[in-house]
Amino acid sequence: MSWASVVDDAPPVDIAPPVDDVAPIDDVAPIDDASAIAPHALSFALVDATAPLTEPVPLDLSIAASLAPIVASMPSDGDPIIEPISFAPLVFDEPEPEPPIVRFAPLRPIVPAIADHIVADDEETSADAAGTVPMAYVQAEPAAVTVVDEVPSTELPLIVEATAVPEVPSDVDGDVVAVVDVAPIPSGPWLPQIARVEAPAQQPVVYEMPFEHQPTATRQRRSSRRGLKLVLTLVVLGGLVAAGIVFGRPYLFPDTWDAATQPYAEAVELARGVEYTAPIAVVAEPTADYTARLGAVLVGDWADEEPALRALGLLNGPTTEESVTDLLADWQDATYSSADGQVYTDLGVNGAHAEAEITREMAVASLDQQFDWSRGQPDRTLDGQTLTLAEVQRQAAAVLADSSFATTLDPLLPGVLAFVPPVVGYKALGAATFAEFENPGTQNLLAQIGPTGPGPLVGDAPVAAVEPTLDETDTAVGTPRTLDRSFWFLVFAGFLDSRAAYDASESVVENTLVTADRAGTQCVYVSFSGGDVAQTATLRGALEAWSASAPAEYASSVTVRDDGSLQLVSCDPGVGFETANRLGVARELIGWRTAELATREAAVDGTDADAAWALVEASNVGVELGALPGDTSPAESAAAARTAVATVLSSAG
Repeated sequence: MSWASVVDDAPPVDIAPPVDDVAPIDDVAPIDDASAIAPHALSFALVDATAPLTEPVPLDLSIAASLAPIVASMPSDGDPIIEPISFAPLVFDEPEPEPPIVRFAPLRPIVPAIADHIVADDEETSADAAGTVPMAYVQAEPAAVTVVDEVPSTELPLIVEATAVPEVPSDVDGDVVAVVDVAPIPSGPWLPQIARVEAPAQQPVVYEMPFEHQPTATRQRRSSRRGLKLVLTLVVLGGLVAAGIVFGRPYLFPDTWDAATQPYAEAVELARGVEYTAPIAVVAEPTADYTARLGAVLVGDWADEEPALRALGLLNGPTTEESVTDLLADWQDATYSSADGQVYTDLGVNGAHAEAEITREMAVASLDQQFDWSRGQPDRTLDGQTLTLAEVQRQAAAVLADSSFATTLDPLLPGVLAFVPPVVGYKALGAATFAEFENPGTQNLLAQIGPTGPGPLVGDAPVAAVEPTLDETDTAVGTPRTLDRSFWFLVFAGFLDSRAAYDASESVVENTLVTADRAGTQCVYVSFSGGDVAQTATLRGALEAWSASAPAEYASSVTVRDDGSLQLVSCDPGVGFETANRLGVARELIGWRTAELATREAAVDGTDADAAWALVEASNVGVELGALPGDTSPAESAAAARTAVATVLSSAG
């Protein structure tokens, strides 16, 4: 409820005192010592907010003689008419509790100090003996509540009636002040009414232009010189405006960063040399809430695609979004959410490591504000999404290294990714691994992102094939889609070995996937075309081997269509169905991609990249890199790829 609504809805109360009861200005007793009144000083006796309404409290009002008075309108006879102001009783609705936005200040320890989810986050903390400034977190929905002393109550205080204000005489020269003594009424307090003296009207000043400046009939206009003066005036004014914007920016455009986030923002802006276009916030959440948010960032929403993923062998057993989120809970302690543009962190984690991760994610947010890289992510291919994330992480890591929060982060432990859906595992581990490679270019590659990502992997955009032919009893559901070579590698590798899956996925030139409903069961139809006869034969052999290895519950089949294209059909085996497919296929795909990245990186020295990759591709390097232990870190995988590729290229001369 707003104040305006309270006043407008209150019934009118006619309580104005008669005009005759108002003491005239001339009857006010003079002030013996005008110097006793401090200029521009008003002092009021404090009113006890907890006193009952029937207990008036004296109100002391002293008004400086030099304070500019306020005078009501005067009637013709010169006597001022004071209009009292009445206020209806204030009625407040019970406010709905709002979820707090929780932030934490850098380099402060977690000291939960909460009263009804209110935490003072601007308390100053001093450095400890070791010279490290502790970090203070503010949590959004804490599990435990600790009462903080001296936190103001949210209950509204009782409204106390104001007593009549004693007359204040004034006989000083200039201002005349009259105070009306109005008795309080039960509906609310009265405020003293201050009359305003109207200054006498000023006589207009008539300005006559000097004779020598007055126009004459014989004076000729010099339009050209006037135009030049106008241009010069505009130039000068433009310079003044520009200078005002540059030097007066802190006053014209004040910062709206909160105190907890500003140190990270300043560190990123200093390291990048680019300012944020809009302020963001660092929000610390309880571990459970942060885990759910991290899962939304890494996993996304694929509940509607679960039947199709199971039909292709990409989802196994009781795997759900919730179970995958729990597996990825420790993947990183801070994350940037492109959904709202904010940075989130786990409230249960602190220290220099957490500070560094927050700075890195603040850099990710800065890159998104500058290049808008997250906007096109849903429309990119699987490789395009992964390579985009890799380039963002690579640049963010460089910003962190140049910032005041730089520290060595603990290496990721990707062993858990073997138990998440291959698509999720490839994007998470692939982005972290590909970020270890340099991406040569004369400009920032995030400024030229296409559907296949910023590079440097060379991959053509997938081409749609002729839509598959559905059985008469099946009904198409959704929109046809075209997937890239990495997606089909993950599908084929579920029942084929790494080399066979790679050769088959590289043979796919055109493809179109359509989902269909078959009496309540969702099935997947896919049409494929190879680049030539050899590729089509390779692709056909892989599809037939995959279909033969799939469980009978898939109802899988492969057919050759009249135009020579291939068609695969596979159906959802049901929720919770345990598929005996291969684990770790995401790492196998990363092995092939790191071999390609290491080859492209080595070709910068003048080697023909395509010829070099032909040698590495024909070797067993991709298979060997994909067979590294599951807990191999991204940095170790990149180093192994460089070593393996260098060995192949050196042996070939």
